[in-house]
Amino acid sequence: MKKNELDYDINDFQTLVSRTSNAYKRATSQYVDLINFWNDLGERHFSGQISFEIDEQNALVSGNASGKRFSIYSSMHYRGNEALLEARVAVNDPVANSEKIVGRFLVSQTGSIHASDGELVLHVDDDLRQYKTLAAVVRRVFGITHQGE
Repeated sequence: MKKNELDYDINDFQTLVSRTSNAYKRATSQYVDLINFWNDLGERHFSGQISFEIDEQNALVSGNASGKRFSIYSSMHYRGNEALLEARVAVNDPVANSEKIVGRFLVSQTGSIHASDGELVLHVDDDLRQYKTLAAVVRRVFGITHQGE
């Protein structure tokens, strides 16, 4: 740490913590709503071929797409004075006998979807936002598209 990092106004720090906490709670709520929408869509539209389970802390989502299991890990991501939820999509890599991250996206407190670099890719007003995000995730899980594309 540097000296200037230790010279921080306590009131500003309290505001930062409070705003960050509240924004992350709202982003997490948006994320849980998104996963629940996907699960409902998977049941109704895809005859259960796509399904999701959320753990109690909302930090891990277990998914299954046509028999291919995957996980989505979430954590806070602070970017540009905003707390977002970062979702990391992982599949099992049988060769390395470990999980491999195949995609990342961010969820804002409004429900907008951002690329991992922060670029807005789907505004909350996009009527197909949830469906498009699900399609992108499942395509990554299937290996149709890859990180960096």
